[in-house]
Amino acid sequence: GVCRGKISEGIDFADEKCRAVFITGLPFAPYLDPKVKLKREYLDGAKAVLSAKPSGDGGFDTAGSNRTTCQEEDPIALSGAEWYSQQAHRAVNQAIGRVIRHRADYGAILFLDSRFSEARNQQGISKWIRPSFEADNGVGGAIQSLVKFFRGAKAKAAADAQLIAKKQLVIAYEPDPNSLPSDKNGSGSTSAEKVTFVKKIVG
Repeated sequence: GVCRGKISEGIDFADEKCRAVFITGLPFAPYLDPKVKLKREYLDGAKAVLSAKPSGDGGFDTAGSNRTTCQEEDPIALSGAEWYSQQAHRAVNQAIGRVIRHRADYGAILFLDSRFSEARNQQGISKWIRPSFEADNGVGGAIQSLVKFFRGAKAKAAADAQLIAKKQLVIAYEPDPNSLPSDKNGSGSTSAEKVTFVKKIVG
């Protein structure tokens, strides 16, 4: 799909529906587009005015009660260039989100652009992804890493799903004295027999 399009932002691809996302480039808006140009110029001008605005009464306020930063006075704190980069990174993060849809989901994210190795572009990626970045080791290294990752992730997901299913079954099970096996004296089952019975129910 195309960044900012329906597939990359508006459709839920959970679990087996999506196990990998390929990001081919940084989706910058057209630099010379009239709307983009006006937005950049407006932000640059607004930030310049706020940065140059004196504090207090004519710049001679000694009380300090009226001193505020431009971020505190006005939400316009981004320059035109910062906003321009932020929009591209936001579109990338939206596309990345298609592969991880819940806590137990897993998938690979491949950035096919050398610019993602730059610190400024990595800082624009969601914080939960940054620790998992791996350097480019060539096609062979990438394939080897992907095979290892998917084998481990699939095994872990299967083990977690089985554990969750067992826990839910144990919680849902309420011992019924009439359904439990009785001992020889007819006084009901012993604790050991109840535990064994529950284990059989869980499987």
